[in-house]
Amino acid sequence: MKRAVMGGIMAAAMLGAGAAQADAGLGIGVKAGLLGLGAEVTKSLTDTLNARLGVNSYKFNTSATESGTDFDIDLKWQSSALLLDWHPGGGTFRLTAGYLFNGNKLAMSVKPGSTYDIDGNTGTLGAGEYVNGDVSFDNGPYVGLGWGNAAKGTGFGMSVEIGAAYQGSPKVTLATNVVGVTQTDIDREQASLENSLDSYKWYPQVAIGVSYAF
Repeated sequence: MKRAVMGGIMAAAMLGAGAAQADAGLGIGVKAGLLGLGAEVTKSLTDTLNARLGVNSYKFNTSATESGTDFDIDLKWQSSALLLDWHPGGGTFRLTAGYLFNGNKLAMSVKPGSTYDIDGNTGTLGAGEYVNGDVSFDNGPYVGLGWGNAAKGTGFGMSVEIGAAYQGSPKVTLATNVVGVTQTDIDREQASLENSLDSYKWYPQVAIGVSYAF
């Protein structure tokens, strides 16, 4: 009799532990998208609301030619996000709102021997001379929609997300040691470049990922 009672208690404890694990409401995931390669942790707050913390990173080097000037370009995508996912009806479809901490940066440098034009000051970049530029962005809100709920059930799942982050008007910083180019010339060229980039205030996000729910 005692063995039967003990067996029943142990079975109930195991079932309870399994139920607790199934209801943990915690998931992890990885994804790839226009913000780079990312990793996420998702925690359920209610049956329809999840909190999500994500980080994204990506680096890419390339070259380009614009108006006869040859550039080396380094893309350095680095961001993190705090998000809330609302799943109407508790399903996989979700509406997302949150905040993106935006460390993305685009660095450019004129190749040695290439021509340059800084506010009308033109020439060929000589030995020891440089013309460098950085484009940076502001932190801002993020909105999106998608499919996938990493904090529901157990096991592997897929996710798809479409959204956009507000990054403000891109900011340009130029630096050069070319003789004859003044700080006023640099300031005017920076203002001109920022004006040409002013329409890029929203950065799109399209991503696909894999998650695991505990």
